[in-house]
Amino acid sequence: VMVGVTGVSAEQTIFTDVPASHPHAGSINALTATGVVNGFGDGTFKPDASVTRGQAAKMIAGAFQLKPSEAVQPNFTDITAENQYYAAIAALYATGVEAGFEDNTFRPKANLTHGQVKQIVEKMSAIYPMDAAALFTAANVTFAEAKAVTRGELASILVTALKLIEAEENKYYKLSVMHVNDTHAHVDRLPKLMTAVKEQREKTPDALLLHAGD
Repeated sequence: VMVGVTGVSAEQTIFTDVPASHPHAGSINALTATGVVNGFGDGTFKPDASVTRGQAAKMIAGAFQLKPSEAVQPNFTDITAENQYYAAIAALYATGVEAGFEDNTFRPKANLTHGQVKQIVEKMSAIYPMDAAALFTAANVTFAEAKAVTRGELASILVTALKLIEAEENKYYKLSVMHVNDTHAHVDRLPKLMTAVKEQREKTPDALLLHAGD
């Protein structure tokens, strides 16, 4: 399950430092509207500030609604369960999206780089097929391996990824099947059946009724 990010306009001014003219305004507003990001207490979002690995973990886990697993704990030496980003980091670790560093640290206060985002996208592509280079381009982010990712850039990368995944999933026909038996012998039940069919079609317009009676 992923956060829906459609129907939010860049024209809305939610944060004092994110005008409609900002290149990542639409994405920032979308993630804010869905509760993935909240900004800061002074009413700003700081879209051009570097995003830390801890902040990024929270944004990524929130956007894709990833949950930690009690059976899989990260056990990084530089964070504890009391850390404000622990749940998000644990969720990324449990899903195999983020394994931290070779010295068994996560470095939550370090800046997240473009290269690290690319690695995360490549790992996520095993679940949600997407190309990292194409994603950066579509998100209007110029890739630079060692460059720190800004909060605005990450917002656009996440929103673009969610839209690409949604578009891919919509390519497939979703089918619901209702199976009823022997209405010929139970004509008295037909009105109830028709009501059920109507309710099902309102709920699922693509539903197919399969009659298996004789």
